[in-house]
Amino acid sequence: SPFVNDGSLTVNDWESRGSLSHQASRILMKILWCARLCRPDLSKAISDLTRRLTVWSKADDMRLHRLMCYLYGSKDFCLTGVIADPQETLVLACYTDADHCSSQEDTKSSSGMFMCLEGPNSCWPLSWSSRKQSATARSTTEAEMISLGSGLFSEAIPMQEFLEQVFDRKVELRCYQDNAAVIQIVEAGYSPKLKHMNKTFRINLGSIYECFKEDEMMKLLYIKTTSQKADPFTKPLPVAKWGE
Repeated sequence: SPFVNDGSLTVNDWESRGSLSHQASRILMKILWCARLCRPDLSKAISDLTRRLTVWSKADDMRLHRLMCYLYGSKDFCLTGVIADPQETLVLACYTDADHCSSQEDTKSSSGMFMCLEGPNSCWPLSWSSRKQSATARSTTEAEMISLGSGLFSEAIPMQEFLEQVFDRKVELRCYQDNAAVIQIVEAGYSPKLKHMNKTFRINLGSIYECFKEDEMMKLLYIKTTSQKADPFTKPLPVAKWGE
């Protein structure tokens, strides 16, 4: 796993200036390029570190060392995809997930997204992301809703339109969520429990509702957390689960 166990980091580690503070940006940019190009397993770890450049600490030294050790031990890893079905059977799958306020540095949640072409015997990775949300979510449902909106409008819909031009046909978009409450709220169009959300996020919810209601080629489906492909982009998974 590329992650340091948070329990091994002390308060002093977070407050002490790291010895790699002056070299960190040069190192991280190389890893970031690799993560965006062909190593989605690095996305969460590297995105966490790039946000720490201006406040680099001893804890970040330890996390970067762990990431480099993981890179050295996994240098033979490569991104693979399989297309073993007719083009007419392929659909666009977008997995979105969120981790609610688990970071030690702040109260903001992380959004994760993984998108691929899928068929009965096919899975071809197209894009992925791990991003810190711009505002604090007050519940897991709110964090998941923000992640869904970000993945849908920033990545999935533009990719759906592109594939329809390439395939010269309508392409079905399936968005997968492991939070049943999010699906219920989207189907209803609104929830009084989310009345505290600011204007931007309420507009986001209304837009999501209209997309799935008006377009029959867009579906929001439930998936078990164990099968959620966006899970590794939201939180440091324990070593026992990372290999899965």
